[in-house]
Order: sequence, then structure tokens, then C-alpha cells
Amino acid sequence: HILADESLFTIIDDEHQIFSNQYKRAQIKMVYKPLKEVLDLFVNDSIAIAVLPRELKANEAKYFEDKKIKIRATKFATDGIAIITGKD
Repeated sequence: HILADESLFTIIDDEHQIFSNQYKRAQIKMVYKPLKEVLDLFVNDSIAIAVLPRELKANEAKYFEDKKIKIRATKFATDGIAIITGKD
């Protein structure tokens, strides 16, 4: 099971579909929940993998460091805004 923030559904669902098509024997169940719920489940050791729209805050990361758990974060997408104007 992998939990992901529900705001990332469109991106993660595409990745999940591509992965599942390439690796037919892999059995990954994606679950989408609000960020707070994903973090709570992650902190309470209910899940091992969480996909978040941000890095862990210092106090969140410290919790895992104190438990001798190494957090590995991989940035896989960024947002941007383009403003296009005319000469006038």
C-alpha cells in the first residue's frame, strides 16, 4: 500500500498506471487521502511509503530521526506559472 495526498491524484495515478502496465506482477494499491491523514498514518507507522506535495517540516523529520528512521525524499514534479502579456 502507498498513500498519497489526494491533491496529487492526477499525477500519481498516471505514474501508477504506467508502472502497473510495465510490471504486471507488481501489486501496488494506491490510497489517496488528505495530507494531514497521510502524515498521521505515516507518523504512526501505519504505512511505509507516503507521497506528499512537500518535504517534511523540521519537527516532522526530527520525529523519524529520533526513531533512527532515515527518510528518503525524491522530488519528481514541480509547479510553475507563466504570465504572457502583449506589448501594450
